Amino acid sequence: MNIGRILFLALFLFSTSSVLAGASLVEKIYNEAMAGTVLTVDGDARQRLRLRDDYRRELLEVFGEFNENGLSYQQLEEKLLALSVPADFKDLHLNLVAAVAELEKDPQEAESKDRLERAKNNYAWLTGVLTLFITNNF
Repeated sequence: MNIGRILFLALFLFSTSSVLAGASLVEKIYNEAMAGTVLTVDGDARQRLRLRDDYRRELLEVFGEFNENGLSYQQLEEKLLALSVPADFKDLHLNLVAAVAELEKDPQEAESKDRLERAKNNYAWLTGVLTLFITNNF
């Protein structure tokens, strides 16, 4: 049985342990299955959190640089495309890149402003930089 199946089975059993009457048996199976992989799972979780934090910081820096230094839309798009994007933020990133690409073609494009407004409303940590970006570019 490969490690992926073991992890899936173990996590499934662990998450349903409160429903099962023999919770101690489930915990024993879980502990045996996870004995050699706990550090890997923790390491992966830490890496995902670090990637999320790095993405947030770098995205704020990119928009901050655009707002302060007056980069072109093309330069902004290139900087956005150079970022490593965690799975949680792929939709956000796609919408930001699409909005900037639309702005590059037509600076008064209403769809790009709508995309940016949705991103600002859905991700509170982007409110400041996106508000400034929208104010300065529309």
